[in-house]
Amino acid sequence: GLANGMFFSGLPEVLNKARIGSLGDFNPLPMPIIFANCLGWLIYGFLKKDVYIASSNAPGLLLAVWYVLTCVRLADAPVAKQVEMAMMVGTAVHIAAAVWCAFCAPSRDAMITVYGALSNVILLGYYGGEPARPNSAIDPMRASLFAASRCLLVVTSIDSRFSSES
Repeated sequence: GLANGMFFSGLPEVLNKARIGSLGDFNPLPMPIIFANCLGWLIYGFLKKDVYIASSNAPGLLLAVWYVLTCVRLADAPVAKQVEMAMMVGTAVHIAAAVWCAFCAPSRDAMITVYGALSNVILLGYYGGEPARPNSAIDPMRASLFAASRCLLVVTSIDSRFSSES
């Protein structure tokens, strides 16, 4: 529920940008992070054989692919390159984790721990990311409140993901 709310929260804005044919001042950089986040938690869910974790992240992964493709198509060249680079980095990190899991991990539990930790690091990137439009001024008070609320969300997420393992 909550995960899908996060993934679908950008849908109206991206649909609107697609309709008008331009990103304008919309910041697309969270989209590759949503992709990497959903992919990580989907793999984590598969490794744990947890249908709830896997099924709550599969729709987000599909939506994130659409977000990224749409944003790259609509972005100016420099912004499109940033989104492409973020996708490449996120994908490379997942490939590296998958290679380690496939060839080096001593156990399934180690794989689960690696993907849980990786996915939480990616969440830090998402929750700690800049929500402001690329060309807009940031109000320091709003930014500090935003950062504090994101930190609380990260702590809550980490606690809920790992406390269910014990």
